[in-house]
Amino acid sequence: MKPRITLVVACAAVLLAAHAATPAGARTGPVQLGAAVYTDAFLSDPDPRYRATLAGYDSITAETAMKIGIVQPRRGAFDFTAADAMVAFSEAHGQGVFGHTLTWCADSTLPGWLRNGSWTRETLLAVLEEHVTRVVTHFRGRVAAWDVVNEALNDDGTRRDCLWKRVIGDDWIAQAFRFARSADPAAKLFYNEVRADFASPKYDATVNLVRELRLGGAPVDGAGLQYHLTDRMPTQEQVQGAIRGLGDLGVEVHISELDVPVWRFGGTPERRFARQAEVYRAVAGACQAEPACVRITTWGFTDRYTWRLPWQESLPLPFDSEYRPKPSWSAMQEALTPPPAPEPEPSPAPTAEPPPAQPPPAPAAASAAAAPPAASPSPPPLSLTVKLRRQRLRTWLARRALAVRLQLEGTGSAQVRLVARVRGRVIARMRAVLSSGRRSLRIELTPVAVRALRRASGARVVLAAVATDAGRSAGAVSRVRAG
Repeated sequence: MKPRITLVVACAAVLLAAHAATPAGARTGPVQLGAAVYTDAFLSDPDPRYRATLAGYDSITAETAMKIGIVQPRRGAFDFTAADAMVAFSEAHGQGVFGHTLTWCADSTLPGWLRNGSWTRETLLAVLEEHVTRVVTHFRGRVAAWDVVNEALNDDGTRRDCLWKRVIGDDWIAQAFRFARSADPAAKLFYNEVRADFASPKYDATVNLVRELRLGGAPVDGAGLQYHLTDRMPTQEQVQGAIRGLGDLGVEVHISELDVPVWRFGGTPERRFARQAEVYRAVAGACQAEPACVRITTWGFTDRYTWRLPWQESLPLPFDSEYRPKPSWSAMQEALTPPPAPEPEPSPAPTAEPPPAQPPPAPAAASAAAAPPAASPSPPPLSLTVKLRRQRLRTWLARRALAVRLQLEGTGSAQVRLVARVRGRVIARMRAVLSSGRRSLRIELTPVAVRALRRASGARVVLAAVATDAGRSAGAVSRVRAG
């Protein structure tokens, strides 16, 4: 029997190597930018700016609304009220939904009936199967991807102790993935881990876990690296290395829970926000550079609602507490927008003979030379408004372009980036340097975008615009239903 076992293991290793050699996890479009949604703010905050800002993202992730303690507070009693509202919002605004999380190896997150119950392997496996199946089936076709298992490793790389592991055993992770695949064969299934963001025993264990699960036939499609950063801030090269190590297994990778507190940065507030923006730029640039990286999700989006307390000191997110974009937002947008192809340089014109030298001007009066320079006035605030012109879907398709009206104020000129999405998918991008005032623009649609738009009748087209000028930024969003 020993040679047979060796042959089976060797064949599995060859199959996995061949699968990894094929870029199965390589993205086929732009990196998506997502945000986690805080339930209380989403359901109860009367300030419309929360939802208006959220609508500008490609995808959303529920911070807590899909966790077991919320959706199944009593055994067999499922409550999808908050999660349903978030999914409906995403559908109305052309966004994707990433489900978080079906299981979490942390007993403190379990409802009392589960944490305090008396279980055997068989009875707890039945609970696991019922929960995963009910939740995934409820959102089948509406939630495109799931964190199936969250945080199953200790910092030293060993398996974390939790109810699922104690009672079921180490195979509880593979079982959860199989239950999820059976409930929705089309959904992408992810493993998600914290503090595995750099080369470390925990990172190595994460790579090994994903490899072992796939070798054993578990349907793992991707891995999430959280990047809840505290004191050690990564370079772009470090982030790229972490993404590449998982991507080499043939899986998709996403930055799943990014936030960057400023409390360890010194200097003025401006300097701290500039340093924060450098970190956001490094992470976003790494994701853009690695084909396996498909998405960046910030854990929240406004400093007003963040788990990194006290928020007045951490200020970890791309928008401030008044929903104004911070330098971090501009840094991510710049890192995720590929530069335009360089235009060919024109042939140099023939040079003419230089004109004869003119005599120097007479010296200014002594009193004028002694006059102090006038103080420069403070620049007006940068402001941007954008409106996607409402047209029939067939007009967009015939013209292969979106008509946009834009107004820029408070600057002589600024770099403006526009991204149009439908159902979370980018259908058009444009970047230009525009002068102050009103402008009418045409954003060209590629053939792929035309096909996507043709299938999107009735969905909302979301146009997000960001203007940047000398460290300042302003954003605006316009939404029009395709019909």
